[in-house]
This record gives sequence, C-alpha cells and structure tokens, in this order.
Amino acid sequence: MDARSASVLRSILERSGYCTFHLAFGDGNVQHQKWRHFADRLDEPLHTLVELFLLQRAVDNNRAGELLGKVLSESLIEAGVLQSDGAAVRTTGLVLISFRSLLFFFELVLTPRVYFGMDSIALGLYQRPVPSGTTLDLCSGAGIQAMIAAQQARHTFAIEIDDRASAIARINLMLNQLDKRVTMINMPLEEYAASVTEPFDHIVFNPPQLPAPEGIDYPVGNGGADGLALTNRVLRLYLPHLAENGSIEFIGRGLGRDGNPIFIDELGALFAEHGVAGHAQLIGLSELRPGDRTYEVLVQMVAGTHNLSVERSHEIFENHFRALDKNEMYTFFMRGVKSPRADADDHSRPTVTNLAEVGKEWLA
Repeated sequence: MDARSASVLRSILERSGYCTFHLAFGDGNVQHQKWRHFADRLDEPLHTLVELFLLQRAVDNNRAGELLGKVLSESLIEAGVLQSDGAAVRTTGLVLISFRSLLFFFELVLTPRVYFGMDSIALGLYQRPVPSGTTLDLCSGAGIQAMIAAQQARHTFAIEIDDRASAIARINLMLNQLDKRVTMINMPLEEYAASVTEPFDHIVFNPPQLPAPEGIDYPVGNGGADGLALTNRVLRLYLPHLAENGSIEFIGRGLGRDGNPIFIDELGALFAEHGVAGHAQLIGLSELRPGDRTYEVLVQMVAGTHNLSVERSHEIFENHFRALDKNEMYTFFMRGVKSPRADADDHSRPTVTNLAEVGKEWLA
C-alpha cells in the first residue's frame, strides 16, 4: 500500500463520519456490542465502512468496489488488510479505530500479532513526548506509541520483531501522514541495540508483561516468570543509549507481597546503575489467589490454550506464585530521567505514587 492509497482511504473515512461514529463510544474504544447495536441505523457509505472495518463482516465485492474504488481495494488486498473469496471481501482479522486523533489498524483476534489493548491506551495517555528530540519506540506493535511521539519529536524510530506487525504499522504511519517522521525497523531488540550509534532523548515501550509459570505460554503477553523478563532485558540493552536528561517511559506488571511492590527496588537498581532517577505510579492491583478477577483470567486462558482442566491450571499458578513468594500483582507506569553527573550512589529507591486498588488494572 502506498501513500496515495492511504490518503484516499483516509479521505473516504473522514467524509463518511467513520471516526466520529467510533469516538462516540470512547477514545480508543473496542465496544463491539455498541458498534453492532448501532450499525443498522447508519446510512451509506458509513454503514458499509463500519461493517467492513469495525465489525469484520464480509461485504459484497461490488458494494466494496463502489465505495473504495478498484485501485484502493486491490491495494488493501495486496497489503494484507483485506482478503477476497471472489464474491466478498473482509479484513484479515483487522479493525480500524481512532485513538488520540490517530487512525490505525490492529488485529482483533484471539492471538493477535498486531496488538492494541488497555495497556496501550494507558501508555498512550501517560506518555510525555519530547519536542524536537529523537524518540525510540520498542516492541512497537501497531505503532501507536511511535505515532504519538512523532507528533512532537524531530524523528522517531520504531522497532518491532514481528513482520506482520511491522507491515501493518507502516500502513498506519501512511494513514496518519507520519511515514516521513517515523522509521519502522523490523528487527530483534538485541540486534538493533548493537547497531545504535547515537543516544535517544526519549525511549518508550510496552512489553509483554503477564507472569508465566515454567512451560506455560500465552497467546499474547508472555513476560516470563515474574512478568518483567523482557522489561529487564530492554532496560539493560537501552539505558546505556539514553541521552543526558533523556527520559524513558514504560508500562507493565510487577509482583509484590503483602502491600509491598517489591519489583520497584529491582527496576530501581537497573535505573541507578545507569544514572537514571525514577518515579513509578501504581495503577492497579490484583491478588494472586482464586477468586481475583485477573488471576482467574490467567487461569482460564492457560486452561484453554494448553488443554488443561481449570483445577490443574489453578494448581500450576498457585505453585508458581508460592515458589516466588509473591501474592500480589501491580500494574504500573514508570518514568526515568538520566541525570548527567549522577552515579549509582546518587539514587535512592524510585519515588512511588500508589493509586492501586484491588480489582482495578488500568487507570486510563
């Protein structure tokens, strides 16, 4: 898909009132039931656009062709956004929504490769772009954090290992006329870190962050035993590439015990090693026990994806968290700033704002 096709698609969406319809239910919302409820009230061409790009329904080839035109339809099929069975077209598991005035595709499927969720929204709201600076977005996914940063940054680099996510992110950049302001790089984190020659003024990332017992994998979001495996990896790789007075921002989940968010000290030690002063905001709290909503979601997800009984899945998680000696999981946003003349001895534990309440995950 080229920039011209992206411009035509954006024009069609804007003239139809597509974004206004989506935003009626909240910025960045994924309110499928409300989309469906109101879809039949809509006039053409908005009705067809909502069916195709929000509800993931098949649309007759002739109707889609009349609305999008032959060139744009073929471009969307070639780009992997649409697929055709000869009689109708539908998206390849993608939906098209708006967040912070940006239009973008992501996968709304059970195991998404192009991810967007409540954690993406939270980081998108907390993120503080650096005007005229150079930004690095890691684990970029659909590219939403890179696009938010690019609206103010001099230039942004977005790193994503998944080729499908990288391809859709490039389309999203063109849809928002940001393809000249963001360089999308399809590469592993370690490989890109080894190639960096200049420091970054701003680093932002939203890593996989769900705690996973040994031998257990999730459809999306595996963050290792304590949920912070990839976060720790990113910090070790990229804190050395943070410019003086540069900022690093990320969102995640960390474990604690009896009201003590123990992970703060662990992340703070990495910050201090690189002369970075940090602040953490605790956003939500889950109790790692049967009956807790988030805990039960993890149990049910593992039971379903690994063909286990719910009882066996409960046993696996109970043993895992008992071995770690942790009984709580916090969701958090963390920000650090590199001080030019600091060393590890200058930094105490990161400051903490505790807004966490049991049963709430993302305050966004």
